[in-house]
Amino acid sequence: MLVSALSADATLAMVLGTVVGVTTSYLGNTFWTFSSPGRHREQIPRFLLVYGAIMGFNTLTMFVLERLLGLHYLIPLALALTVAPALTFLLNERFVFPPRPR
Repeated sequence: MLVSALSADATLAMVLGTVVGVTTSYLGNTFWTFSSPGRHREQIPRFLLVYGAIMGFNTLTMFVLERLLGLHYLIPLALALTVAPALTFLLNERFVFPPRPR
């Protein structure tokens, strides 16, 4: 929309979209998925680490399976789109938003 409707630079639009997406994901996970008490100083760096790790996993999966092994791009894409959400949930549940001890 930024590029098509507002003639924004594509790189800037990608950066803004990523910032909005990551922020929305953090807030949604904090307040809805995990109902976290809001220890943002601890959670935000961990969340960004998980986000980066998943992005690295997806990139490595695509690179190895598509570029190095020559598989059709839909195969590693399907693998990444299947494994990444489950892995993201587990890492967020156990590392980013763990329940507080009572």
